[in-house]
Amino acid sequence: MSLREICWNRGWQFAAISHEDNNRCNKEQPFEFISVVLPHTCKELPFDCFDERVTLGHWLYRKDFSWEESFCGKRVALRFDGVMCCAEVTVNGKTVAKHEGGFTPFIVELTDALIPNRTNRIEVWVDSTENPKVAPFGGVMDYLTFGGIYRDVTLIVTEPEYITSFKIWGENLLTNERTVAAAIELCPEAVHVGGTLELILTDKEDQKVFTAIHPLEPGKMIYRFSQPLPAEKLTLWSVECPVLYRAEVVLKCKNGHIDRLGVRTGFRQAEFTVHGFYLNGEKLNLVGTNHHQAFPYIGYAAPKRLQRKDADILKQELGLNIVRTSHYPQSPHFIERCDEIGLLVFEELPGWHHIGNAEWKQNAQRQLEEMICRDWNSPSIVLWGVRINESLDDHDFYTENNAIAHRLDPTRQTAGVRAIENSEFLEDVFTFNEFVYNGQTVPIRQQQEITGLKQDVPYLITEFAGHMYPAKRFDAEERLIEHALRHAKVQDAVLGDDTVCGAICWCAFDYNTHCEFGSGNRTCFHGVFDAFRLPKYAAWFYESQISPKVRGVLRPATIASMGERSGSGLCPMVVFTNHERIKLYSGEQFLGEYFPDREEFPHLAHPPVIARRGLDFLWGDFWKGIRVEAYDGDVLAETVEFARDPYAVGLTAVADDTVLMADGSDATRVVLSLVDQNGNLMVYNREVVRLQLEGDATLVGPKYLPMIGGSTACWIRAGETVGEIRLLAETDYFKALPVTIILQ
Repeated sequence: MSLREICWNRGWQFAAISHEDNNRCNKEQPFEFISVVLPHTCKELPFDCFDERVTLGHWLYRKDFSWEESFCGKRVALRFDGVMCCAEVTVNGKTVAKHEGGFTPFIVELTDALIPNRTNRIEVWVDSTENPKVAPFGGVMDYLTFGGIYRDVTLIVTEPEYITSFKIWGENLLTNERTVAAAIELCPEAVHVGGTLELILTDKEDQKVFTAIHPLEPGKMIYRFSQPLPAEKLTLWSVECPVLYRAEVVLKCKNGHIDRLGVRTGFRQAEFTVHGFYLNGEKLNLVGTNHHQAFPYIGYAAPKRLQRKDADILKQELGLNIVRTSHYPQSPHFIERCDEIGLLVFEELPGWHHIGNAEWKQNAQRQLEEMICRDWNSPSIVLWGVRINESLDDHDFYTENNAIAHRLDPTRQTAGVRAIENSEFLEDVFTFNEFVYNGQTVPIRQQQEITGLKQDVPYLITEFAGHMYPAKRFDAEERLIEHALRHAKVQDAVLGDDTVCGAICWCAFDYNTHCEFGSGNRTCFHGVFDAFRLPKYAAWFYESQISPKVRGVLRPATIASMGERSGSGLCPMVVFTNHERIKLYSGEQFLGEYFPDREEFPHLAHPPVIARRGLDFLWGDFWKGIRVEAYDGDVLAETVEFARDPYAVGLTAVADDTVLMADGSDATRVVLSLVDQNGNLMVYNREVVRLQLEGDATLVGPKYLPMIGGSTACWIRAGETVGEIRLLAETDYFKALPVTIILQ
């Protein structure tokens, strides 16, 4: 965010105008308003089993604000980061802008419509219906788009002469003479005033790396900089060491006006080749997941902290190195966090299967342009998706899309996600959703069988698993194990094929969807986490691939109950771990020593341990539970113990964050778990948790929550009063320690 920008999320009012079933929009009638803080969803929803049509309709947001002396002689504008799906913006009753498409930002110029020395009114008329003229709509679609002003709004105040866009990138980055290049565009008012443009690059310690100055030339709007630097002056961004720099452009006009526009960026060389993916010249196998930006109850309207937390979960909890933003541009906060932590991003334009008419295509291409222009300074983004997910071929449309991406950003490659074989290959990378593995077939096919080409090309698997074997977090243990092992099998096969750059699984989190999809309750249970971001066994598989130098992982995929499985018993026991070996005990009885299964999974860094012997207890046996010990060399690294007679002993409540901003929108998750005497989840307990919140904050969703698979979660949204809030949680039998959060 530049110094000229001010967050404008507070002080809004909201009213429902009409519903899709009663689709009238009479702007003259009086409306019933409530006060809201952005981001905001037009309709909060139950967790599941709802009618998604309640999110479709027309809605009104308005904000009254006083004229400020700082507006005099200035350009005043608003940037909307996301309004779903179509917006008409008025100032004092006069329409000043319209925008169609809910996933990309747009700027509204206010200057000429504002009235000095009085209160002005902004109104945003929102249409959240699935308009068939607007991408991604027009066909059936396996995700919901909800509705509302669901991302931030920013007030921009500048001089009449200002910088409109700023793109910066690196060249020759693998040589001793690295180059920083930049392109800056000015508004028309700045082309005749004279003056200078200054480009300043600073490091994280705010030390200047270089400064370059370019004189303004009459009539010229676009300026380019190119600054060679010795290699030691510019550290490259990587997934292990995501070094970021601050780049700022300063426009100094001869009339005394000054404008500044700053961005945070990093410099790296990313290339998909026929031999794999290379980052800064080093081969990196890509292991990732697809990500929907949806949350329970509030849909897309999650604030900055929650968006950033999703990136943290993928990189830090799972150890992934890439995420695909399926199937649309996602929150700028999510992308910025990927920049910070070194999580690569494949970002694509909005769509799902359907290609509309000429007007629809023009809308999709505009959103493609807006996506690229928004995120072209993010080092985490290594691939632009220019094709509608799993659509049929359309030569002219996709040729144009590919050309748009290359014209706007020649520094990145393009891709188009397919689900049909022998599809026309127009982009730089052939990306394919490989849903072939059913537990018995080959996990992946040879790329030429998919592409239909006689030669290998840069090739990336962009979806697998998903609907082939959905799994609920509260499913039987055997299904959850099979779900996890299918992920392991595909990732192992990809590692063994040098012609594949990597694999991105479907998907990170369970998500709400249309009635045509999901499991009958508007939920797709395709995630390796549930919708509350709580892990299934498949998440433990990915976690187990983390280097033991980062942290040890020991995740037995079992509840160690004799009667859980078909036919009873505990064999085989699957343990996801990155330790060298495990030992199993029942009480003091040694059951056996077990090693990673490198025969079944020869390519994984850390294959699962599968104990197929030594656990031959009989139904009804008087046994003494199970203890799993993990060893590195002769050192006991970790232990997990399962009681013979597990029973619930307590309710825990743990917040992701203990300090929030008192801005009316900041939020954090609280995970609630019912545990036994060893701290393991009581996965089949049916307790209902009652929640009570004290202080200036609100619960997102209901105050009564069923335990799902032994745990559940809620989100707490901060109020606007500095102070302390407390969450109290209890069941009929247990009470958790209060969760205290400070609002500041």
